[in-house]
Amino acid sequence: MATMSKKDREERFETIAALLRKAEDPSVTPAEAAEFTDGAMRLAKKYEIDLTLARDAARDPNAATRGKREVVEEMDKFEIALKRPKMQQSALAGVAFRYAGCYLLRFGTGNALRLVAFGYESDLEEGKLLWESLSRQAFMQCSVRYHEHKAQRAMSLRDPEVERTYRRGFWDEFTRTVNGRLQRIGREVIESAEATEPGTALAIQSKEDAVKAWVAQLFGETKVARRRRGSKSMAGYIAGREEGERATLGFKEVAQDERGELSG
Repeated sequence: MATMSKKDREERFETIAALLRKAEDPSVTPAEAAEFTDGAMRLAKKYEIDLTLARDAARDPNAATRGKREVVEEMDKFEIALKRPKMQQSALAGVAFRYAGCYLLRFGTGNALRLVAFGYESDLEEGKLLWESLSRQAFMQCSVRYHEHKAQRAMSLRDPEVERTYRRGFWDEFTRTVNGRLQRIGREVIESAEATEPGTALAIQSKEDAVKAWVAQLFGETKVARRRRGSKSMAGYIAGREEGERATLGFKEVAQDERGELSG
């Protein structure tokens, strides 16, 4: 899709909102309502407009200004500050930013490794907050659990390789567990929204496709990073899984936790 000016995107947004408004008019027939809705969905997909925002604007004129501001939001990039262990961090960063609807690219290896996220401004901000929260929790809990592990095993000597394998196992399983939780929550959010706001999934997919197309335009074909191999500690795996289940994800979960209470 050719790049549109902010004015053009606002006009497309208003057109889609008007179609949805007609679709919900009690005076139209079901066939006409379906035609208006179908037209709005096709325009939203073609011009990469968030259908949920347009529907809100159709129902509430006060939401129109906010909606137009969000649909003219531009895509940007954000380079993630890294500390050791870099490879484990890159996997967790990928989980956080992908959940937020961003596209993550890895440049270089070893000490020259750089991670850059691409996406819409609000999605980048969400990914950044989620990444910072998860990485702090992982660093803190990995350190605490490793020292507890050393004390239990009466490990008086510091063995760098033992610590490396423990941390590698912890980070891998923490990341895998958190990713599973985020994927589950994401599906539940979309299913819940689709029940009342049909087209939500299409709008989200449209935004993600737009980001991927932009990245492809900038860099061409990109390669999928291969999974890192290496020895890992089973104790680290177990601790990582437990802490991944306990990790705070930065928002209220849709599903109830094991205690039957809503997580904060």
